[in-house]
Amino acid sequence: MVTEHNGHMFPTKKIDCEEKRVEHALRHLRVLDRMYGEKQISGSIGWCMNDYNTHKDFGSGDKICYHGVMDLFRLPKLAAAAYASQRDDTSVMEVASGMNQGERTGSDLGCVYVFTNCDEVKLYKNGEYIGSYGPDRKKFPNLPHPPVAITDLIGERLMRNEHISKRDADRVKRVLAAIVKYGDKSLPLRYKLAMGYTMLKLRYRYEDAVNLYTRYVAGWGSESTEFLFEGYRGGRLAASVKRGDAVSAGLRITSETLALEEADTYDVCRIVLEHVDQFGAVMPYSVEAVRVQVSGAGERIGPELVSLTGGSTAFWVKTAGKGEITVSVESERFGCQTLTLIVT
Repeated sequence: MVTEHNGHMFPTKKIDCEEKRVEHALRHLRVLDRMYGEKQISGSIGWCMNDYNTHKDFGSGDKICYHGVMDLFRLPKLAAAAYASQRDDTSVMEVASGMNQGERTGSDLGCVYVFTNCDEVKLYKNGEYIGSYGPDRKKFPNLPHPPVAITDLIGERLMRNEHISKRDADRVKRVLAAIVKYGDKSLPLRYKLAMGYTMLKLRYRYEDAVNLYTRYVAGWGSESTEFLFEGYRGGRLAASVKRGDAVSAGLRITSETLALEEADTYDVCRIVLEHVDQFGAVMPYSVEAVRVQVSGAGERIGPELVSLTGGSTAFWVKTAGKGEITVSVESERFGCQTLTLIVT
């Protein structure tokens, strides 16, 4: 039995950059994959479920261990989705990227991971079909549900739009990927030769090659981009997720229950606040400040003024008798929203 893995070896905050949050999830999956592949291992326990308060020797000077797959308020990081994707009883699909090039090193989306138990993920960009992708069983041969690794965001569009053969399209995609990685002035010789051969064969000028890069990789100056991910299980659509440029946003308030019971002791419920875009995705760098007020047959646990961390936070309300509890959440940007809880 592996009684502890990861944890302090790779502490990850909910507000860390996307690449680190993805790597955090992959590290947990790598251990799970090895565990499933070793008959001598009966199981493994990741460290740990959620972040927690600790002593001075951990944390980032704040005495908080950022070892969890969830944060202090039990709100999930990407690593939580990696674990959830191994279940079978319900469909799970978490796209581990906001699909924003500027978030990645060198503006290279490179590989986009989808933590899912779906058999297949289809990708569309601005309504145009890109391709279909399956679980990455090469890197994760033992997992019940390996993540889907999407490394080709161009798909068949070069063949459709530029009217070139599949062989030429594949060569162009390899060269474009190399330009992203090395830069056009520092390409290894094999890519320079491939680029020269392709430009000569297709009669491309340098400006034509630049236009291909702009349209299919950089996207600079283009319309807002919207990606649609569709997950299929047993040939049927099981889940769909949209990602793209945030053009609108809102504050989503979710209570774990609207009914509480005052019995031998008080009851409590958690209320989650999330700054979300038009697709319902949490905006991971939001630090929006909100004011929480509770009146009636209940009390707020914690401060009145709270700020979101990594786009979300939570607070608890406890009962103080029977009747109605009114919870008001107010922010300068989103105005005031109220919830009513019933205590019996």
